[in-house]
Amino acid sequence: FGLRPDDGQAVGSGLFSISPKTASASLSPVPATPYTALSIPKSKRERLKEKRAALIAEGKDPDVELKPKVKLTRRQKYEEHQRKIEEMVERREEEKSRTIFVGNVPVGTEGRHLKKLFSQFGEVHSARIRSVAYLQSKEKKNSLSRKVLAIKGALNAERDTCNGYVHFVDEASVEKALA
Repeated sequence: FGLRPDDGQAVGSGLFSISPKTASASLSPVPATPYTALSIPKSKRERLKEKRAALIAEGKDPDVELKPKVKLTRRQKYEEHQRKIEEMVERREEEKSRTIFVGNVPVGTEGRHLKKLFSQFGEVHSARIRSVAYLQSKEKKNSLSRKVLAIKGALNAERDTCNGYVHFVDEASVEKALA
């Protein structure tokens, strides 16, 4: 029923036959690629040996690096979480003890001015200006963000003071500044 070249028909002469160019191209073998080649996975022991050898080559201790992960219980996870929270609270309290509040700062003052002023008492880590009153439009849709207003310098003329915070490197500087 089908038309084949051995039936006396030439390649490409039938209605559903292939052209001589594609016939020769389709008969070539498919090259082996990494995706077509069969790969046999290594056993866990072989992978572990390779990791151990690589760590030794890097100069690391394989017993420490390849130590199995211990799964924590709920209670252990909770205690670990509570310990982290306590450390964070202690760190914040320590940072607060090195920060002073400066009130009634003129509106035109910048953080670098505060830093320069308080550097005579000790090394200043950072200085920030807060509570600045910017011009706000009556319509919420057309109001600009506080950052844009700060860049433009659009300050409220009714308020002439703001607040500042100076964060020192050590607590002794705080005592000098407050004295």
